[in-house]
Amino acid sequence: MWIKALGMLSLVLWLTGLLILVVPNAPKVLYAVAPEATAQMAERLGTTAEVTKSGFGEDLYVPPRVLPQVDESLPRENRLEIPDLGVDAEIGEGSDWEEALRYGPWRVGDFGTPMDDNKPTIIAAHRFGYLAWSNQFRHERSFYNLPKLEVGGEVEVIWNQRKFVYEVYEGYTDTAIHPESYDADLILYTCEMLNSDRRIIRVARLVAN
Repeated sequence: MWIKALGMLSLVLWLTGLLILVVPNAPKVLYAVAPEATAQMAERLGTTAEVTKSGFGEDLYVPPRVLPQVDESLPRENRLEIPDLGVDAEIGEGSDWEEALRYGPWRVGDFGTPMDDNKPTIIAAHRFGYLAWSNQFRHERSFYNLPKLEVGGEVEVIWNQRKFVYEVYEGYTDTAIHPESYDADLILYTCEMLNSDRRIIRVARLVAN
């Protein structure tokens, strides 16, 4: 009996050690097995918000927003910072979302910027990134840890040397952004898994100027 118990204990310890080694390197393993997955995920990220855009009422009246003061000590480039996740990256712009996503978060151009009153700012990023990314680059530029961003979590966007601070009030995983979420000030999303149609989504409101 005790020999069988020792065998089971050895198996559990072996599996635990394997998980400790594999989990931190999971993105590299996944992309080594399926290198074409990156381009496929970029395409899905680039079109997610466009699919559900018709649910957003762009013509609704919203009182003018009081903008944060310009702070010349802030970076000149537009940046996304999520302190709880260690994300600190420049926000990519432009219609070439596949190229922009290679370097980190990308703002969906059909929607708003933090300066807009009646359109949410929508930012997407790869969850697993690219095989060539270092662990530090992935930690700072990807949404790998987006599932850990809880309700009440803080997100900062530096835009035109103004700091916009948001608080997450909703999080969910679904195949599309929910229509009511387009009333938010900020939406973040990424793919749940490789080649997955499901998105990890966080919705936030502006709480400080």
